[in-house]
Amino acid sequence: MAFHGLLVSSGFSSPAILEKVRNIVRDRMYTKAHIVTTARPEKEHAPWNAVTKEQLEDMGLTVSFVDFDAGESIDADTDLIYVCGGNTFHLLRSIQVSSVSIREQILALCARGGLYIGSSAGAVIASPDISSADEVHPDRNIDGVTDYSGFNFVSRHIIPHYDSSMDSAIRDFCEKYHLTADQIVLLRNGEGLYVDGDKETLLSLTKHII
Repeated sequence: MAFHGLLVSSGFSSPAILEKVRNIVRDRMYTKAHIVTTARPEKEHAPWNAVTKEQLEDMGLTVSFVDFDAGESIDADTDLIYVCGGNTFHLLRSIQVSSVSIREQILALCARGGLYIGSSAGAVIASPDISSADEVHPDRNIDGVTDYSGFNFVSRHIIPHYDSSMDSAIRDFCEKYHLTADQIVLLRNGEGLYVDGDKETLLSLTKHII
């Protein structure tokens, strides 16, 4: 099944990203959205979650919070899932121990014309694995995760919150895992990668991609 998603560094902080989502919601007549709060300990009370909920509701969507830690998953009639940032390892671990396949639920959502939006940690887990969260912009592996396998929705490693101070760590990461520049995507805050099957489009303030 083809993946349909938007991988962003900092939510809807860019007008171009917000407008892209608004157009998709309108054109595909979406009605229902989930915001996944698992990656942050504050859950639905985490900063920006209320803002994101309001932004989605302003598009005409009915929005509910979902927490994989609580055994919740994606409803069969959901059109859009927004996976918030936070600790990438905790997010992945919660997905790994879920009683249902979250990955298959997301692909089923895409197959019925829905959209996956991953912000920060939610973007990283769309990669083949989350090793960049250990090497480049480190998260604490608070759950002792040993299987770093991501959703593999995209063939490249998504690295959010990019700025030039990360260049040395990125070079070391690529050397350690034998990656070329074509195998990573660096997203500054305010940037996003829109994926619709085999087609990828960068939504960017600076047109920066490596």
